[in-house]
Parts: sequence; structure tokens; C-alpha cells
Amino acid sequence: MAHALPHVVHVISSVDPRSGGTTTQLVSLVRAQVEIGMTVTVVSPYRIDFDPSAAEAMQNAGAYVELVGPSTTMTGWHPKLSRVLRDVLVHSHIVHIHGLWQEIQHRAAVISREMGLPYLYSLHGTLEPWSMRQSRLKKYIYMIVRMKKNLAGAAALHYADTIEQELTVEWKLNNPVIIQPYSIDLADFERLPSPGLFRRAFPQVGNDPYVLFLGRLHPRKGLDILIPAFKLGAQQNTKLVIAGPCAEPEFEHKLHFWVKHHGLSDRVIFTGMLDGILRTSAFADAQLCVLPSHSDNFGMTALESLACGTPVIVSDHVALSRTIQRNNLGDVCAVEVHHLGKILETWMNDPQRCKQVGQRGREWVFQDFDGRKNSLSWAQHYDDILKKWSSSRASVVA
Repeated sequence: MAHALPHVVHVISSVDPRSGGTTTQLVSLVRAQVEIGMTVTVVSPYRIDFDPSAAEAMQNAGAYVELVGPSTTMTGWHPKLSRVLRDVLVHSHIVHIHGLWQEIQHRAAVISREMGLPYLYSLHGTLEPWSMRQSRLKKYIYMIVRMKKNLAGAAALHYADTIEQELTVEWKLNNPVIIQPYSIDLADFERLPSPGLFRRAFPQVGNDPYVLFLGRLHPRKGLDILIPAFKLGAQQNTKLVIAGPCAEPEFEHKLHFWVKHHGLSDRVIFTGMLDGILRTSAFADAQLCVLPSHSDNFGMTALESLACGTPVIVSDHVALSRTIQRNNLGDVCAVEVHHLGKILETWMNDPQRCKQVGQRGREWVFQDFDGRKNSLSWAQHYDDILKKWSSSRASVVA
């Protein structure tokens, strides 16, 4: 690795924590990169109802955060985007773009090429089959008109796991590949809250064992599978806690309809978004955490649950699923009601096993997902890209 650490600019469509795991992953990465001495800038648009807590956390860690807005369009367009990006990129060495489909990601790629800067994409599952089926026609047109050229010009494509890479094979992308898991900020999990804290905050949970789903309430997360599977597999004295924000009122209505339809109104608790010690205690008090996603490029919730000593069930469409199965940290289900129901029944009937596997999972996370180690790996990836970039530009000049 070169002696001088590069100045990296992270470009992302939102740093609102309600937008899900991508923001959580970026906050953890930025904190760790600043800690090892990197100069880090984050550029993002924001909306009128923006929650600034994640941006403030990165600023407090020592990163420079440039927010552009308020944006009122679906693509996050704002008239100042290009100017802000140019002002920031002129002082940087490498541009790390998170996601694909928003205006800021397109502008960052175009301006990087104009300025002769290398850029890479963290894809965050955006090219996986489930994701591409959503607004399919718009995305395929956008791919032809804009994204194909942007991807072709990228110095590297980052995947969190080999599963994510395999799911993009139809696109025949020839860029250099980085396989690098996301890190987790373990400071939040070093000391767990006292048992029962979450139950006291939500007394409707009572003293019953509960299954936890925690994350953004979105169709891709598999709640359409989880709710009927819980009805099939969980005993009468168990609860299902669904924690997280929902930006789509129509989908939230669907969730409540499914709960009522399956006769679970007295056993399912919606908490809304949780953060801080309440979030940690929700994991720690749960017997089991479930992430039955139709598509998930990593599974940060699963890592957080294991960091709290709670085993996880994930679908085979979650990138971490092979790792979880290989290390016996929980179970892997098909995205299918009866299969998940049977797995839930097995685990909820064996609290001692849950406790033992959870403790092993906590030890594993603290050993393998250290933020400093991850940030050093990223510094090496950036250095490799910059060396190849400099070499290729030198050969063109010659």
C-alpha cells in the first residue's frame, strides 16, 4: 500500500437512516476510514423531511459531509448537484459510488470521467434479478441510455459476497471485481443493555418469547412470507415483533391486512423505527431474528443480531446466507412459507440452542467484522485501483 492514504469521496443517494442498510453500512465504513487516517468526503442529496442523524454521526467522526437539497424529485435531482460534485471531486483521488439509479450517481460517474478520476461502484444489490424486476422497463431503458456507459467506465465493481456477484452474471460485466464484506460499528454492541429493556418499552410484548424482524418495511424484505410462516410455525405463546420504518403507506396497509387475515392481531407488534439502545435491546431480548428477503445484497440486520447474541434465520437470497450456514450461526430458508414455518418451529421450540448459537455468533462477529480491518482492506483496494489507473493513463500518453 502507498504511504499516503487517498482522499475518497463517497457518493450516495441518501444518508437518511430510514433509507435502510446502505446508510448504516456507509456510516460504519466512513467512521473506520477516518479512524485510520483517511480523508473522507460524503456527498448526498436530501429531502424536505430528512433525518440528519447519520450525516451528523459522520461529521462528528471527522468526515466532510456535503448535502444537496432539498430535492423534490424521485431521482434526487437538484440544480446544484453538478456544481457541488465538481467542487468536491477536484480535491479527491478516488470516487466511491453507492448504488446506481439516482441522478447523483449518474452525475458522479460522468464528472469523474471528465476530470480523469477513477470511480468504482458498490452495487448494493441494484442489479440482482428481484431488483431489476421492479420498474423493469424504466430500468432497462435507463441502462441503455445512461448506465451501460457508466458501468463500462468504472475502475471496479464491489460486491459484498460471491452470491451478489453471481446474481449479476446476465449483465456480462467485465470490470475488475472487489469482493469485500461490509463492516459493522461494533462500539454499539460491546456492552449490551440489561435484559428486558425492550419489553419494558413495549409492554404489549410481555414476557413471551418473540421473533424479531428489524429493517425497512419494504416488499423485497419478505414480510409476505414471514407473517404466514409465523402463523404456521410459532407456538401460541410467542410474538412477532416487526420493527422499522415504512415509506410506502400502501404497503403498510398490506402488512396490517395480512396480520389481521392470519388472525395474528394480538401476537404481532409494530414498533416503528428503532435506534440507539432500544434497537440493540430489541435484538438482545429476542429469541430469534428473521430476514426472509426476496433479495438482499448483504444482510446487515443479521450481523447486528449476531453481535447481540441472537441467532438468525435468513433466506437463501441474502448474501450472508452461505456464511451463516457454514459457521452454524442460525439457519437458511427458501423464500417459501412452509419451509420457513418449519424452521421457525424448530428453533422457537429450542431456546437453549438459540442461546448457545447466539453466543457463538457474537464471538464470531467481533472476531471477523472489525471495522478497522475492513477500512484497511478498502485502503488497499483504493491503492490498487489508483496504481492501475495511473499506469493505464501513462501508457495512453506514451
